[in-house]
Formats: sequence, structure tokens, C-alpha cells
Amino acid sequence: MTLFFNLLQKAESEHWRNRFSESRNSKEFWKRVKDCTNKAKKSPLVRTLKDNNSNIEISNDIDKADFINSYFTSIGEDLSQKHSIRDDFEMLNHIYLIPPTIQSMEINISQVVKDLENVKAKASGPDGISSRALSLIKSSGADGLFTVFHRSSCLNQFPDIWKQAKITPVHKKGSFSEVSNYRPISLLSIPGKLLENQICSIIDTHLQDCGLLSEHQWGFRKGLSSEDLLVTMTEKWKLAMDKGLTVGAIFIDFQKAFDTVSHEILSLKLNAVGISGPLPLWIMNYLSNRYQYTEVNNQRFALLPIKFGVPQGPYLAQDCSLSTPMTSPIM
Repeated sequence: MTLFFNLLQKAESEHWRNRFSESRNSKEFWKRVKDCTNKAKKSPLVRTLKDNNSNIEISNDIDKADFINSYFTSIGEDLSQKHSIRDDFEMLNHIYLIPPTIQSMEINISQVVKDLENVKAKASGPDGISSRALSLIKSSGADGLFTVFHRSSCLNQFPDIWKQAKITPVHKKGSFSEVSNYRPISLLSIPGKLLENQICSIIDTHLQDCGLLSEHQWGFRKGLSSEDLLVTMTEKWKLAMDKGLTVGAIFIDFQKAFDTVSHEILSLKLNAVGISGPLPLWIMNYLSNRYQYTEVNNQRFALLPIKFGVPQGPYLAQDCSLSTPMTSPIM
């Protein structure tokens, strides 16, 4: 029996050694840590909530789903009323960038095949199409998806069925009973995310080739992360302290950043960086007529329209918002 447990322990050790050796970046490394320490399992997402307006406690899962979904879909409009959009437009009047423009929305079938072969394990959206199902069909499903993608680019329309989002509320901080302490994670159709990836590649290539990305921007850029920013700034701070200088840093947390993105201002920003022609029309259609429902402990309520902001989670939301880039603090 002792020999059996020794072999079992050795096999488990070898398994995790191989898993860690496969980690290609810090994100994958910490995912392995969670898997290894069994910390990935979470308790039910939402407990009893409190409606501060009526001072009523909400314990039924369907009522909680309705309450949270109503909060998530209204927070953008509520926050936007606290500042003047006219002031934002006047602030943008100084933008006179005339970069090379990009109008092409050519869908690459070879990229569709590549994405299908390398689709990552993700939670499925409202359509129930799993990443496993897509990984099994691989290139055999590329022609069908390419037809849908190509038609989307020709009509400048994102398929309505892919505009629905299943929202998972994730507790961020503070009391579990306060709805404002949860943030929404949008689970969208995985085929729709593959189409997003095509458009994101076009935008990223344009911004990179035209030198429109600041060298101080660390967020939403391939090969860069918050860890790189911290390492860089730590070294700068150390050098400054060695010279006897005083180091000060200001950190700003842009809460609800995704919820309050103005579609009108976003359209101006897209034009300012040379994204013109059918491409911004497609992007604005992607953001319009969106609906979501929130699922709490496997219970859900009706769909509600999203009138403000961009979905939190998709590639395109990060690429197009361009509103809160992670930049180096000024010393």
C-alpha cells in the first residue's frame, strides 16, 4: 500500500511539473497555481442582496438575477448623467490627427481556420456553443463561419443573435449584500468572439503600423502587461531614490469604465485615428441593440436592453473603448 501511494504521489508530482512547464506567460502560470491548489472552485456567486431603496432583502435566485441585471443595465445611464457630454465633445475639438486611414474589412479564411484550431477553453454564451465543440470541428467548420463573417462585413452588421450576453456577476469588494460591489462579466457567443478577433486584428495592425499607440501604454497591447509596467516603474523609482530624489505616484482607478463609454465620443475617436469607411459603421452596429440577462445560481430572468457602454469581456470592447489605457505614472 505504501508503494502504491508513493507511485501515486510521484505521478501527481510529474503531472503538475509538466503542466507548469507548459505555461507560456504569467496568466497561465497562475491558472496552474489555482488548479494545483484547488482554489478555482468558488462558492455560489451571489448570496442575499439588499435593496437599499425599499430596505428589502432579496433571497430568491430569480429575483436576485432580475435585481442585478436591472442594476447592470442602468448604471451606465445613471453615471453618464453626472457629467456633461457637451463638455466631452468640446474637449475633443482639439483633435486634428490626420493619420493614414483604414477602410478594409477583409475577412481572412486562413485566420478563421487558425482560430478554430487554437480556440481556447471558454465558457459558452447564450447560444450554448462550447469551445470544445468548435475545437472538435476545427477546419471543417471554417467555410460556414467564413460565409457568416463575410456577409457581416459586407452588410456592416453584427449578427443580432450574437448580441445577447449572459452576465455572470463577480463579487469585487465589500459587502456581499450590496449589488454595487459586483461587476459584470459578459459571456458571449464564442463564434461571435472569433469574428471580433478578425476585426481586432485589423484595428491593432492599423494602430501599430501607423505608430498611434503611445510607448507608455501597457494595457490592451500584445506582449505587455501590468507586471511589465510594475517592473519598469519600480526600476525607475529605485534609480530616482538612489539619486536622492523624492518619488511620488498617483494611481487612478477608473471604476465603471466599460459601463460609461459614450458611443458618440467613441465614433469621433475612431475617426481621429483614421478608422473610416465601413469599419466604424460595423463597430457601431456591434454596440447597438444589445441585450443581456444575468444568471444567478443557475437561475435567470428576462433580457434587458443595454443602452450605454460596451460589454465587459470581449476583445473588441478592450480594443475600441481606448478610454482607460494602462500608462506609466508621471514622476
